[in-house]
Amino acid sequence: MAKSVVSIAAGSMASKAVGLAREILFAAWFGAGETAAAYRVAQTAFLFPTHALVGDSLGAGLLPLYRSMQADGKGHHHALMLAATLYALIFSLLSMILLYAFAHMVTQVVAPGASANALQLATVLLRIMSLALPFYIIGYLLSYVEAAHGAFGAIAWRPLAFNLGAILGAALAVLTHKDHWLATGLVIGHVIFFAWTVHKLRGLDGGFPKERQSTALLILVSKRFARNTLPLLALPMLAQGNILTERIVSSWLGTAVIPSVDYARFVSETIIQLVAFPLGILTMASYGGKTVAESIKHVCQVSSAIIVMCAPAAVFLSQNATQVVTLIFARGQFGSEAIELTSEILRWFAASLAISVTAYYFIKAMNAQLRNRESLLITLCAVAVNVAINVMLWRHVGVHAIGLGAVAYSVVLFSLCVARLGIWRQIAPLLGWVTLCSAVQALVTWKLVSALSEYQGLAASACTAAAIWLVAARKIPALREAAAPALTRIPILNKLISTRQ
Repeated sequence: MAKSVVSIAAGSMASKAVGLAREILFAAWFGAGETAAAYRVAQTAFLFPTHALVGDSLGAGLLPLYRSMQADGKGHHHALMLAATLYALIFSLLSMILLYAFAHMVTQVVAPGASANALQLATVLLRIMSLALPFYIIGYLLSYVEAAHGAFGAIAWRPLAFNLGAILGAALAVLTHKDHWLATGLVIGHVIFFAWTVHKLRGLDGGFPKERQSTALLILVSKRFARNTLPLLALPMLAQGNILTERIVSSWLGTAVIPSVDYARFVSETIIQLVAFPLGILTMASYGGKTVAESIKHVCQVSSAIIVMCAPAAVFLSQNATQVVTLIFARGQFGSEAIELTSEILRWFAASLAISVTAYYFIKAMNAQLRNRESLLITLCAVAVNVAINVMLWRHVGVHAIGLGAVAYSVVLFSLCVARLGIWRQIAPLLGWVTLCSAVQALVTWKLVSALSEYQGLAASACTAAAIWLVAARKIPALREAAAPALTRIPILNKLISTRQ
């Protein structure tokens, strides 16, 4: 499992490196202006229906069931793949037609407060993006089939194709002064990903069925797939509902706020992609369909490691939000207003980073246990709290409403997941120590940031975080046990935290 995690994480790191280049270039070329806002609005509208299927439905609905059918030796997993592909094709074609036909109406719903020019451009971009839907959804589905065969190349590297396509499109838009390339480049990336995934799956023994599947069997597995997947359709829709609410509120606060939220979210969600995403995929692939008793120990160990790894990063980003945003984005069209807006939002996103990343993993762990209705209800509660905070407070606290909503969402999701998984007793002592160490780090970092120059404070904050948490891991058994799976693989750090003489 460790090799698979490293494989996915390596792909995610490479993709995030290219994604970082994409965000830096977007910030320099388009800043937080109307073109940047239009692209983000069109992207949100494009992702809403795609994530209804591929966000959690395919991974949590298909992968554990596929692994179960694969293990029983009857060969029904081939029929499952065909049934799921047909479902994905019908869904994607219908969504493509509707998005193309009603693009203007959709963009107005997503960003009602955006300027007329931004909405007009968003409509054009959305119509082009909609053409990528079949390639995106079916390619995504086939990548999970590949994962069920123990290969994770497509899952690990798919964001790379998308990011390269986005960079190509942005560069052509700047060079030709034709903004449609922003969407056209994205379509090219999705087509490349689809073709590459089909090629990879054909190389796997048993990837594609070699024999004709009976109609009766296809109907049988289709019904089982539908029963397992339909409750999950609301999960990604709810997650996209969160983003849609942020888009609407952002447009009310000003067109410049729309891209600023995405710049901040890119920084915070990088941790999810590098940590929780590969661990969640591997948990579903390795423990899919198993009982709670069989997987709960694994879930406790993994979630404890995530908390300890992410807590220092959360404090560091929250305390140094302005410096981080300035270092990454402050060039070209990305001016002082964009820096201020993005920093304020990032500060809130980072504050809840440890629990938001862990909560994401918990949802995946519950999906692996086929507890899909429970995860749906938990997500519904968290989304309701986030929406209420955004809608009720945006007039009073401005962009802080978006941050407060994100923090509340993470806290509710984390708390309810822990309660339903029944692991409060196991992780409560760890949470206490993590809170204490985070408070110490925050206090010391605040003093350093206020006393030193911009980049000196950034470097001192990083060194301070490393020193505090390494000492804590050496002295506190709960922290040492939680961090051990990660730190023991690094000889120098293993020696530092070891208590053996």
